[in-house]
Amino acid sequence: IDSVVRLHWWDADEAQLTAMAEDGLQGLLAGRRPSDQNYYLPKEEMQTLFEDDFLEGPGGLFYTPTDLWLEDEKDLDTSLAELFAPDTPGLASGLLVAFTHEYAMGDPDMHAKIEQCAETAEQNGMGFAFPLDFYTQRGLV
Repeated sequence: IDSVVRLHWWDADEAQLTAMAEDGLQGLLAGRRPSDQNYYLPKEEMQTLFEDDFLEGPGGLFYTPTDLWLEDEKDLDTSLAELFAPDTPGLASGLLVAFTHEYAMGDPDMHAKIEQCAETAEQNGMGFAFPLDFYTQRGLV
C-alpha cells in the first residue's frame, strides 16, 4: 500500500528492517519523542532524528518523527500551536506528520481533528504530500 510505514510500537530490529527494505520499504514513521522505542536506532541517531526532523538511516531507509498521534491528543489547539511556534525543531523539515489508527477513522471527532491539522498546516504555508513524496521533492531520498 505504501513504502513508508509506521510499525506497531516502532518495533523492528536491523535484520527485520533490512528484509523489509529488500521488499520495497523506503522509510519509517518514528515515534513522537526520543523516549519512544524508535526501532533499533542508537541514541545519537535519535537525537539527530528529532533535531533535524529527518534521518537518513542504515540500509537506505529514512526516518521521520510522528508529530501528532491524534487519538492521544487531548488539546489539539495547544499541540498545534506548540509545533508551529517559532524556532520549534519539531517541524524543521517542513513536514507535519499526524497519525491515527484506522479503527479511529469512523469517529467524527477524528475527522474534525484531521481537518484541524490540515487547516493549521495550510494556514502556515504547508502543502500536502505523502512523506516519501515530500522528501523526494526535496532531494533527500
